[in-house]
Amino acid sequence: MKKMFLFLILIFMFNFSLANAEENPIDIEYSVCMKKEYSTAGMNNCTLEARLKWEKEIQKNIKLINKKLNKEQRKLFNQANKKWEEYYNAEKQAIFDIIFNLDGTIHTNIAHANAMSLAKERALYLEGFLFILKN
Repeated sequence: MKKMFLFLILIFMFNFSLANAEENPIDIEYSVCMKKEYSTAGMNNCTLEARLKWEKEIQKNIKLINKKLNKEQRKLFNQANKKWEEYYNAEKQAIFDIIFNLDGTIHTNIAHANAMSLAKERALYLEGFLFILKN
C-alpha cells in the first residue's frame, strides 16, 4: 500500500510538472526569443538565457523546500541535491564535450537545448516537490 501511495505521488509530481511547463514564463520568453533569432549564435543565446533562468528556479525551489523541512529531512534532501548537481555538471560537460564539438553548427544548438532541458526538468520536479510539501 505504501509503495502504491509513493508511486501515485510520483505520477502526480510528473503530471504537475508537465501541466505547468506550457504556461511557464521562461518557456514563453524562450519561444519568443527563438522566433526572433535566425542565427545559430542568436539561438544559442536564447537557449543559454533560458537555461540560466531554469537554474535560478532550481536554486529558488531548493531554498523554499529547505524552509519546509526539519533538520533530518533537510540533510537528506541536500545530500540528494548535491548528487544531482554532480550529475548535472557531469552531464553538461559530456554534452558540450561531445555534441557541441560535432561538425555542423546545428550541434551547438542541440547541445545548448539538451543542457537547458536538464535544468528545466529539475526545476519543474522541485516545483512539484514543493507543491506536495505545501499541501
